[in-house]
Amino acid sequence: MRKFLIRSISGLLLFLYACNPADFTLPAYQADFYLPILDLELGIEDLILADTNNIISADAGDLVTLGYQTTTSISLDDFPFDDEEEKFTIPGIPGTLSDILVDVKVSSTVLGIDSGMYNPFLPSSYTEEVQTSIEEFIKADFISGDIGLTLKNNFPLPLNAGMKIQLFNQGESLPIIEFYYSQGIASGDSVTFPKVNLNGKTITGNLTFRVENLGTPGAQSVLITPENSLDFSISLVNIKLDKAVFKNPEFISDPIEINIPLFSSYGSLITEIRVDFARLAIDIPGISENTLVKVTFLTATQNGAPISVVLGNNHWEEEFTDLEIDLSQYTPAYNILRVRIEAFFENTNKEIEVKFDNPLDGTIFLSDMDFDYMRGYMGKFDELVKDELEVDFFDQIRSGSIEFDDPRLIVSVSNGAGVTLKLVDDGNGFYIKGSNNRLYPNDTASIGNALIGFTIPAALSPGNPQSSQFSISKVNEPEFGHFISLFPSFIEYRIPVIGGTDVVDLNQFIDDDDVIDVGIGIELPLNLAADNLIISDTLAFSFTFGNEKVSAQSAMIDSRLESSFPMDLAFQTYFLDSNLNVLDSLFQSARVVDAALVLQNGVVIRPQVTNFSIEMEKGQFAHLQKTAFAVPVVGFSTKNQKFVKILSDYRLKIKMTGEIVTDVDMNP
Repeated sequence: MRKFLIRSISGLLLFLYACNPADFTLPAYQADFYLPILDLELGIEDLILADTNNIISADAGDLVTLGYQTTTSISLDDFPFDDEEEKFTIPGIPGTLSDILVDVKVSSTVLGIDSGMYNPFLPSSYTEEVQTSIEEFIKADFISGDIGLTLKNNFPLPLNAGMKIQLFNQGESLPIIEFYYSQGIASGDSVTFPKVNLNGKTITGNLTFRVENLGTPGAQSVLITPENSLDFSISLVNIKLDKAVFKNPEFISDPIEINIPLFSSYGSLITEIRVDFARLAIDIPGISENTLVKVTFLTATQNGAPISVVLGNNHWEEEFTDLEIDLSQYTPAYNILRVRIEAFFENTNKEIEVKFDNPLDGTIFLSDMDFDYMRGYMGKFDELVKDELEVDFFDQIRSGSIEFDDPRLIVSVSNGAGVTLKLVDDGNGFYIKGSNNRLYPNDTASIGNALIGFTIPAALSPGNPQSSQFSISKVNEPEFGHFISLFPSFIEYRIPVIGGTDVVDLNQFIDDDDVIDVGIGIELPLNLAADNLIISDTLAFSFTFGNEKVSAQSAMIDSRLESSFPMDLAFQTYFLDSNLNVLDSLFQSARVVDAALVLQNGVVIRPQVTNFSIEMEKGQFAHLQKTAFAVPVVGFSTKNQKFVKILSDYRLKIKMTGEIVTDVDMNP
């Protein structure tokens, strides 16, 4: 708003230098000063909007529309993903081993029999030890199993009955296994000893093989060669171990697969998801040294590469970014992150003790998931648009009434999600409520029923939202007239929003950059009718005139009002002190400014000019000099409540000047 133009005029001082001022007494000199008091130009934006940031705009016909707009956004980046905790059990390394076969050869050289022709070969008896090893383990504790022994006599001599065969763990004095054979064995024959149970036995990988009571009755004309031997074959079958010591074991547990729910709210069926960030942690309290656990995401990739991680500690944690997850490949499809977990052993030269069939209990945590994009069926989700705001279009209205031709409240919704939206009544309140505590402290008006069921189509693609507008007026909202008549200065609204449908559509999507914007706006086209509508404003004011040499005696205040508004105006100005007490008024009563001349189409063709002259006495100047605020008051009235058009260039110009008669004291 344009402010008053205040000019301060200092008194005229005359100095006489040609003589001694004390020698003279001069009569007072009377002078006239012409002083601008007020120069003010008001447009419709000044009268209605004052110093606010609200909206007043002109349409194509240069008509003025008064309005305000507020928008509340619902961001979809916080679409609910709960932290998930899943327990699992890794079965452990299976304790069954394949059958083991160990060959032991007792040759003629081992027995100390020289090669050559013996005629006769005398009866002989031997006791021999042979070192042998089992490569499959270093040491093993057997739960069950059988050890068998087969002997083939490749000597050209028969063997005596009563043979005793023992197996020792190297360095131990007591045998772990003993075999007996009570019959003789002819040359070239093979025999199988009865199997011995291994339950509870401990066997090392390095063994001592001892043969006792190995004897022969001898024979005539025997040819001994280096190839002659006793061939023993030791077999370990049906093995089940409790634990064993290995070097670089190649065992791997049976894999398990667990399902981590990624999205379960609202009955959604998510087929594809991109994740900006997620944190995965795994705890396995019983994991042992040199044991590794491999975790594989069966359907997730990072930058196009499959994701598989290996952990070797009781606790492991890692952050992932830019994950792409296909949730449609496995059964059950949708909403499930499939994870495979298996245990194996670190490749090392150290000896590793393996505890067979020892399950590992663990927990996997998925937290802080922040999605970037989802596709599938979103189900039905709910959001709430709720806000309140101050509206100060009508702060300057003091009394009277006003009516607008075809006012409207516009609700606009921009839907960035690939899901249909609908405004619903959730039973807890659906309203746009208006009130004006200054003018109507005990009255409110609520509207919004016409919005229930208002549907906003889904976005066509990410970044291409669909927008819809709904107009509320007297036609579809019975309380709308009451709402507007309050000149609402405080707006409160609560609008529940439902997204999605009951029909499963896997082509829906949500992008975290998408928002749902709900805008509330009032449009008041300034085709209006007014009945004694009073608008005022309070302006800072400062006026000084005169000093000890110059004093005002009287004045004539001339006022010129030029109005291009097509309605009668009533004009008055009040002068207030710093405590807002009225000191004086410009007129004893408001002065009427006739409506400007208009054509039949309601457009002003010539402004109306009105002049007023007010004689101000000396005492009134004292009031003017104490004035801290000036309050111009403009009253609007349309004849017979006819609607009149307000154009954007309509102005009310007010100019006030004063012809002030003063006395000037000429004495020094």
